[in-house]
Amino acid sequence: MNTYIAIVEAKYDKQDVVHALHSLGEIVELFDNAFLIKTRYGATEIRDELYDSLEGEPGIYVCKLARGSAWRNLGVPSSVIKGIY
Repeated sequence: MNTYIAIVEAKYDKQDVVHALHSLGEIVELFDNAFLIKTRYGATEIRDELYDSLEGEPGIYVCKLARGSAWRNLGVPSSVIKGIY
């Protein structure tokens, strides 16, 4: 399993984004429409699921994460972020 960051443009309802991502794996919300997702799927599959699940043509960014990441002032405790790695 790998961990990715998935970001969807802010005009999309968070619950719709959560629903699409939750079907792929374990998720943690970093802030509005930015999520970590632990999954067996790849970045392209995550992107395609989001694109197919949301109305219109959403702007989407998905990137595989590696150790060595850093963060500060997020809406989730560091222990939760570390747990999804």
